[in-house]
Amino acid sequence: MPWMYKLRTFSIALVSVFMLLLSGCMPDECKDKTCENGAACVNGACICPDWFEGENCEKRISQRFTGAYAGPYNCASLSDIVLTVTESAEVINQINLTNFQLTGTLTAQNKFDIPEQDFIHPVTGAVLRISGNGSVNEGRLLVNFRGVNDPSFICSFQGTVIL
Repeated sequence: MPWMYKLRTFSIALVSVFMLLLSGCMPDECKDKTCENGAACVNGACICPDWFEGENCEKRISQRFTGAYAGPYNCASLSDIVLTVTESAEVINQINLTNFQLTGTLTAQNKFDIPEQDFIHPVTGAVLRISGNGSVNEGRLLVNFRGVNDPSFICSFQGTVIL
């Protein structure tokens, strides 16, 4: 049965050559794709690491929060303010609520926590320990925080982006 052995060997060789030629014809969809910030390219699309987004993972999610927001601020009294939010230069998932001298840690695409930290009372100048949370949605920023040792101390801000 040497002819069957030769036929089988020839068939395997032919299939192998065909597969090699076929795989060489498939385009590399990631060849010209530039993924940033440690992202991986899979089938022509960038798979972004945590806290990055965009077609090439070029944007920090914290950029969604940055800007100046105007609106009512209720903290011992009601007044209108402009609150500026900036990205942290050191921590990818952190934002700065500059007017309040507070930091927020991103927890989701549009939400953040304000971890326990010191806050200077706007009226008395007293330093209070606070914690809270916030969110941004369609150009509106909501911020809420309260005293850790004095839960009756509550502050809130609701603003609309102006810059």
